[in-house]
Amino acid sequence: MLESYIEKIKQFPIQKCTLDVSSSDTHKSFLRKITKRKMKDSRVKVFTLNYDTLWEQAANSDGFKVIDGFGYTNPRTFNGRMFDYDIVIREGSRIKEEDSFIPKLFHLYKLHGSLDWYKNNEGDIVQKELDLFDNNKDIIDIVIENRLAAFPSDNKYEQSYEQPYFEMMSRFQRALRIENTLLITIGFSFLDKNISSVIEESLKYNTSLSLIVIDQYINKAKNNWQRAFAFAEVDNRKLLVAEKFVDFVSNYPDNNVFEQEDVDVKFSKMLKKIINQ
Repeated sequence: MLESYIEKIKQFPIQKCTLDVSSSDTHKSFLRKITKRKMKDSRVKVFTLNYDTLWEQAANSDGFKVIDGFGYTNPRTFNGRMFDYDIVIREGSRIKEEDSFIPKLFHLYKLHGSLDWYKNNEGDIVQKELDLFDNNKDIIDIVIENRLAAFPSDNKYEQSYEQPYFEMMSRFQRALRIENTLLITIGFSFLDKNISSVIEESLKYNTSLSLIVIDQYINKAKNNWQRAFAFAEVDNRKLLVAEKFVDFVSNYPDNNVFEQEDVDVKFSKMLKKIINQ
């Protein structure tokens, strides 16, 4: 009886996180803006605590390539070393001798797991393609049975030391140690001590790390925001912005100097230029 109740409780976040990004351009617009940078710069890293697949959907619909820790076999199997790889344009499309990194690519780290991650019978961590919007109860049951998502529970802390969560958290800590890094948190209330403590320690020891906090519910009277306000008042590296994600993206500057084109479009232009010479 108890197990059946637990399964029903697990179904709730799955159903609530089964979201379709097609009705909004906010995620796509944000990706376009933050990835416009010099190609020699490090790749943009998106860390999310959500189970949904909104970032993946936005990337797919707008021609972005995503490095998410999973290989390119079938089925896609998790391997943390994939985060050390990149994609370059090589033979037939190079103007210079050195390799040219492709545009419209970012890293995606899902610290609490994902709707489409599960552990197969061999114990491998696999990304499973599911039609999350066909309301098929069997699909929900399959996902729950072997899914890899850190549901709120008394063993959530212990789970963080297991793969793939441990790899994701290690990458998060490593990213915050890099000089001249800007961390933008969106909708993070700093109630998750496991994450907030990493951010606070990184701000303390990485003096070139800056933080922008975006949350429409920022309130100095609430306990979880008091530390954030106290830090912001004595350190100008931390900025608190009380607005919605959609408003922040709309106001975020768009740097057209580093406009990125799809690889196919870029190659077509290069080929046309060669033919016309």
